Amino acid sequence: RDYTITGVVHDPPHSTHFKYELLDSLISYPNSANNPIWVQNNFYTYLTLDKNTSVEQVENEFPGMVMKYAGPQIQQFMGVSFEKLMEQGASYGFYLQPLRDIHLNSQLELELEPGGNMAYLKIFAVIAIFILLIACINFMNLATARSARRAREVGIRKTLGSTRGMLMGQFLTEAIVISLISFIAALVLVQLLLPFYNNLLGVQLQLDLFSNPNILLSIAALVFLVGMISGSYPAFYLASFDPVKVLKASTQSSSSRSWLRGGLVIFQFAISISLFTGSIVVNNQLDYIQNRELGYNKNHLVIVEKTDDIGQDIEAFKQELKNDSRIVSVTNSNNLFGHNFGQNVVQIQGEPAEKTILLSMVQTDHYFAETYGLELVKGRFYSWDRPGDSTKIVINEAAAKHLGYENPIGHAFDFGNPDNPVYFEIIGVVKDFHFESLHKTIRPFMFSLFGPGGFGRYTAVRISDEDISATLTFIENVWKKYARDQAFEYVFFEDDFNLQYKLENNTKKISTIFSILAIMIASLGLFGLASFSAEQRTKEIGIRKILGASVKNIYVLLSKDLLKLILIATVISWPLSTLVLTRWLEDFAYRINYSHLNFLLAGIMAFTIALITITNQALKSAYANPVKALKYE
Repeated sequence: RDYTITGVVHDPPHSTHFKYELLDSLISYPNSANNPIWVQNNFYTYLTLDKNTSVEQVENEFPGMVMKYAGPQIQQFMGVSFEKLMEQGASYGFYLQPLRDIHLNSQLELELEPGGNMAYLKIFAVIAIFILLIACINFMNLATARSARRAREVGIRKTLGSTRGMLMGQFLTEAIVISLISFIAALVLVQLLLPFYNNLLGVQLQLDLFSNPNILLSIAALVFLVGMISGSYPAFYLASFDPVKVLKASTQSSSSRSWLRGGLVIFQFAISISLFTGSIVVNNQLDYIQNRELGYNKNHLVIVEKTDDIGQDIEAFKQELKNDSRIVSVTNSNNLFGHNFGQNVVQIQGEPAEKTILLSMVQTDHYFAETYGLELVKGRFYSWDRPGDSTKIVINEAAAKHLGYENPIGHAFDFGNPDNPVYFEIIGVVKDFHFESLHKTIRPFMFSLFGPGGFGRYTAVRISDEDISATLTFIENVWKKYARDQAFEYVFFEDDFNLQYKLENNTKKISTIFSILAIMIASLGLFGLASFSAEQRTKEIGIRKILGASVKNIYVLLSKDLLKLILIATVISWPLSTLVLTRWLEDFAYRINYSHLNFLLAGIMAFTIALITITNQALKSAYANPVKALKYE
């Protein structure tokens, strides 16, 4: 159709599930207005409720509406009463879906675009909280590591009359001020990194703190809370020093405090190793689903979109493409693997009226199997030599299995009115293939041939791997010849199919970044604990060296206790990771069998990073002059 532009509107916001480039009048489509068929769900219906009307009131009217209008048509098309179908476990009805729930909370098929997932947001929020806790623990460990430097300050303040409460208030205030400064630095970092983040995930987030007062209040509360949490232990620890002992340079840590610090390091690395393990498994699962055999050849397949613009010239367009040696094969269809497929209820010839089968379907031409590389296991695909093929169908193995026939060739389906049946005979069975994402098992599927003069929206062109750029230019030139100034739009099939995994790909990127960030922050905490340990054992190290301890002995002495903590953290992380990852993988019908080697690899990586972190401090202490160590007081 040709249209006249009558208005220009602002671009729809990025945060909408309803994106468009143009708006067209629905009544210009003949099948849209006053369509009497209720069992064709071809439109999206939006409604605004009166403020005095509840959702429940409206939904209570739906069953009666379905019985009145859809019930008779279901009986007409399927040959069995609506009530009987419901008794057999079938369901048909309508319900209301809040507009705000569509993007994050809808798992329905045939949404206008792939949505997000609230569960993923909650997982990332929890991970962010854990990383923040790891940073708070670091502050605690680093503050206690430099406690000896502030011990005399505490002793002098207490001697001059400062109470424990006053000292705790001082140290907590310091922590809150540091938290506030960190927040300001974080704002600068977010502003600088937001374009990179948006580009990485394909989103359009904006830093807008002043649009909602609740945001500022939440951030102020977060800054205060982080300061209080991170400063609490150092405040209690430092304020508890005995002024007599600290002025005599005696600030040895108690056993209980050592175990607390050790427990905090275990917590840090248990979370970090769990994130590392998760990142490895997520990467392996995505590699698996994106490289798994789909049952057809997805490589070097160019999809020319909206070829229904060419109309009746589609055969000439395809033939001119095939005349070029760089074009291997061409086919036209009304849908594309990886896109949404509706399902058709069909009656099986010769079976009771209530025995039906749900089939997803694509209409295509004679070259579909050849172009996509589908494998026939029984019968044949369509042929130009057989004019009667327009009333024949080809099914997949899943459909054949559902039918229960050892050889389904020759059986037929009815797509018409039971009073005037139109039967389509099965002529072939193709090997099962993934026409949907690997989140779903392979469902019954069928092919039907375009009728005379029929054509579809997508033309798949299999090209050779020689000079792809020149081949695309050639396809565009042929398009311009037939498409009457319509824009040339194409996509590589592999890229289009993988759009189904956009959410998982974003998860892969975020989990990788989070795991690296967590392990880096945890390593800083470990460095603080190593510094603290070395500082507390300065005199011991000096005495051991005078008595003949080697650098290796001192290195092992300072390293073994910390590395034990990493080993304990690794063991703790395994059941935690197993629980979370098992539940995540359950969302995929086809998934990897992850091995414990993933946990071992993550543990080794964490162990190696920890070893590198503490080595510098351990060697520094081991090579220190023992005379200086014994003059420590």
